[in-house]
Amino acid sequence: MYYLLDALESKEVELNKIRDEFNVSFKFMMVIKVGNNEKPAMY
Repeated sequence: MYYLLDALESKEVELNKIRDEFNVSFKFMMVIKVGNNEKPAMY
């Protein structure tokens, strides 16, 4: 997960430029596998 966040953080300027230039928005979804009968949590 931290790798993904680090990768996106370095692209912040580029993503903002694309957002402003093309009037789009971004959605990022992360799927976390839950094992051992643990209950999933939202943060």
